[in-house]
Amino acid sequence: YHPAQLAPEAYEREVHRRFELVFAIHPTSRGFCWVLFDRPGHLASWGMVDVNGDKNAGCLLRMEVLLRRHSPAVLVLEDVHCGRSRRSERVRILYRSMIRVAEEHEVAVRIYPRSAVGACFGPARARTRQEVAEAVALQVAPLRHNVPPRRKLWSSEHRRLGLFQAAALALTYFHQTETQATLLTPVFDGCAPILG
Repeated sequence: YHPAQLAPEAYEREVHRRFELVFAIHPTSRGFCWVLFDRPGHLASWGMVDVNGDKNAGCLLRMEVLLRRHSPAVLVLEDVHCGRSRRSERVRILYRSMIRVAEEHEVAVRIYPRSAVGACFGPARARTRQEVAEAVALQVAPLRHNVPPRRKLWSSEHRRLGLFQAAALALTYFHQTETQATLLTPVFDGCAPILG
C-alpha cells in the first residue's frame, strides 16, 4: 500500500513509524547481516543473508527487498573508505552501490568509521569484534543468546559476529544522535566515500 491511501490517523502512524526505523548492514564473505531498530536498544528485526553467485548483485537485490518491506528512515554503514579499513575492493564497491540504492528509496545514510564504533563502546572497554559483540548483547536482549563463542586461534571468524557488528553500527548512530539533531539527508562521518 501507499501511505497516501491510508486514513489520516493511520497515515500519521505510518509516517511516525518510518522516521523511527534504523536499518544497519554489515557485509560478510557470504552475504550480509542486518538489524532493524525502532528505538535505542529495541531490536525490531534482524537477519543473516547468504548469497550465491554474484555476491554484490545478490546483496543489493536482498537489500531492496528489506527496504521495501520495512521502509526504514536511516541506513547505517561502516566507513570502508578510510585508510584504516581493511575491506576488499568488492566490498567497497558494494558499499557505494548500497548508498545509491538507499538514496533511490529516499532513505538517509549515516556512515561511521570503526573508530566511532570503538568510541561508542569505549566505556565497556570493547576493542575486538568479540568484545563489541558481548557489549552489544548487554544492551540488546534479543541478541544475548546469539553471541558466538570466543574464536580459537585456528578457527575462522563466526558468521554471527557480523550481526553484532551491524547492531554496533546502529547503536553508534543512536549514541551520536543523542546530543545532536538528526538530519534525514545523507551524512558521512569520518572519511567520505567516493561515489563516482
